[in-house]
Amino acid sequence: MRNQFNYKKNSQSDVFVTITSKVKREIDKADVSKMPKNVDVVDADAIPAVRRLSAYLFSLGENRQVLFGHQNSTFKSVFDGGVTSDIKSITGSEAGVFGIDSLALVGDEVGEKTRQGAIDASIEASRKAYSGGSIITLSCHMPNFANPKITYTGNANYPYDFTNCCFFESKDLTASAENILEGGQYNDRFNAYLDIIADFALILQDDNIPVLFRPFHENNGGWFWWGNVTAVETFRAMWRYVFNYMKKKGVHNFLYVYSPNGPIESEDHYYERYPGDEYVDVVAFDYYDDYEDTTKYTGDRFFEILDKSCKIIKGIADERNKVAIIAETGIRIIGAGKDSLMVSGNPTLGHDWYNKVIETASNNNIPYVLLWGNFAGDNFFVPYKYNDHMGQEMINDFIDAYNNEKSIFGNGTNFYDAL
Repeated sequence: MRNQFNYKKNSQSDVFVTITSKVKREIDKADVSKMPKNVDVVDADAIPAVRRLSAYLFSLGENRQVLFGHQNSTFKSVFDGGVTSDIKSITGSEAGVFGIDSLALVGDEVGEKTRQGAIDASIEASRKAYSGGSIITLSCHMPNFANPKITYTGNANYPYDFTNCCFFESKDLTASAENILEGGQYNDRFNAYLDIIADFALILQDDNIPVLFRPFHENNGGWFWWGNVTAVETFRAMWRYVFNYMKKKGVHNFLYVYSPNGPIESEDHYYERYPGDEYVDVVAFDYYDDYEDTTKYTGDRFFEILDKSCKIIKGIADERNKVAIIAETGIRIIGAGKDSLMVSGNPTLGHDWYNKVIETASNNNIPYVLLWGNFAGDNFFVPYKYNDHMGQEMINDFIDAYNNEKSIFGNGTNFYDAL
């Protein structure tokens, strides 16, 4: 076992707690009895599994059941370096939703330096999730296509190499968006990147696996090049371009997820950059519980705002016959200079945070929440085991959320059996 602990500790008792909550033996299964027989999706040529996934999510919402998702879960873990997901090592089950990013597809997050090696590793991780019952979602931290880390290969089939790009190239705010569309200076780079996404999707399509595709997320913020530094109409044109490009490449296993950053203040606020009903299957938002003061719990206010955002997004979904989800959430202790939980001393400890997320989603008929990934022992969003008896300080709260009859994990998704 290779633990990914990147911090100094004097003893186990200094940072870890005894696991006292017990994982219940009975498995809560998703109730698919209310799945609608007919659903509309934006890709008229979508494979049947896509329509079934949409119907499945509608059904979960109606039954107030919630898929618990985790980014990169099958290949990034603290417990044993990605051999076993941290969720599975705790519960015996994979996550209800497995998130993977285009950063894996181009090599960065899977540690590969060739195009094929990155695709193969990403497919392996996705099939592992599929075999564990997880629904699959793909997000995209695309690099700014003007960035010099993108290099020309001279290969007519694969003209650009993106393996040197990582998360930080998505935060390159150099003006470029208008130049990635047809006729633009960087259009060939954009197309080459989309080809990688299409290659990944088509392999899963051959396996009859649908994917929730979430490009250009948090587009109303100022931290990504596709965000509010990009004109509204340019953003909408980029979204529509991606949608049409994927269809031309024969990709028909996507549900398209639109996910600006929360909180969502109003319907008008949500629609500011919305690309149009004919390009969106799932309305969503990202919203994190951030702590400037590491000693003060402010989660009650977070959950009030989360609840309000859920009500607005669910109203939009019902009005437009879409699915509504919480695409990203988690705890970030930014006052400690972190973008995740702390190993110990979290202000959320003892406040049943994970159950409250499940309950907030369930009360609003939201069928899906996803927490960000566990990259190391000091960069994580889901608790992890240290050994069979001890774990990160919020591990018992997490087990209690797994035991919540409303939460659905991979062993209970009850989705792929009928495909």
